Amino acid sequence: MKKVMDGRTVVFFVFMLTFMLTASFSFAVTGSVKTTATACASPVNQNAYFAGDTISIYGDNLVTGSGIPFSITGVSGCDDKSVIVSGHITLNGNGTCSIDDYSGNLGSTPTCIYGAGAAGHQFCFQAYIVQGDDCGVYKFAVDSKTDNYSVTAPTPTPGPSPEGPSLTVTKTGHASGNNLVYTVTLHNAGGAATTSSDDVNAWLVDGLPDDTSFVSASGSNWECDDVDGDLYCTYNSSIPAGGNSSQLTITLSPSPVPATRTCYTNVACASLSATEDSPFDLDSPVACDNADVCIGTTPALAVPAVTDWGMILFVFLAGMASIFYLRKRKKNI
Repeated sequence: MKKVMDGRTVVFFVFMLTFMLTASFSFAVTGSVKTTATACASPVNQNAYFAGDTISIYGDNLVTGSGIPFSITGVSGCDDKSVIVSGHITLNGNGTCSIDDYSGNLGSTPTCIYGAGAAGHQFCFQAYIVQGDDCGVYKFAVDSKTDNYSVTAPTPTPGPSPEGPSLTVTKTGHASGNNLVYTVTLHNAGGAATTSSDDVNAWLVDGLPDDTSFVSASGSNWECDDVDGDLYCTYNSSIPAGGNSSQLTITLSPSPVPATRTCYTNVACASLSATEDSPFDLDSPVACDNADVCIGTTPALAVPAVTDWGMILFVFLAGMASIFYLRKRKKNI
């Protein structure tokens, strides 16, 4: 009977050790947030918008809790450095979420949709309606998770005067080893050439993705400066009507290099500008394009990391198990 009780005690200690260690693990989950113009019931990742689009934010694998801040901020363009949306989201572990302290242009606090109603995503909610005077690059954030999107302003209806230059942007991307390589080309869809003078200059602002570092930017007639995580470039040559600029190649390095498959969205916007201090002329149409580059092949998995309390519990239970084993061995001698 005593030996049976000893066996049960061993099973009990093993169970408690497993349970306490499992409870004390913290899982390093790579959370993500994205935007969509489709309904929350079927969100599709989108990074380019036009006036009238309703932008919803959705995400996965964020730590649950209350009072988690979210925001949308202009990076460059018509709302440079301005916060246009802010608030707090509560993510409950029981499959519900809610929005508080909302400040935006929806007219009322948006409803947060959780789980099945959001196509299985952790949360989704409408955040903002794109306005006619929005343009350029915007950054949205939920807690520390961020991403960028762009807004292309509508092209004004041509007046009776001859049509001037009008820019569009084409952007592509690919991986080169662990580097992210993006290419940008400007096209002049207008009826007059751009010039390299101060009054009709072709400008480009590239919003570098988070967790990347700038390596290089090169291209014939291009000059670029990395300023606080944004790349400001000038094209110092004329682009004829119907013609293209030379290609600009931008190389970035992930920081750190991800161990799992990770995608980086890079947004570039171009315009005709008057001065270097104000690279986007609000009276000039702004055109944007984006490209994703993904590196890594391993699926994103939760990686357990033992906390300080987990290690303390492990040592304590291991010590108790050792004492029990020595006592049992002594009795059997």
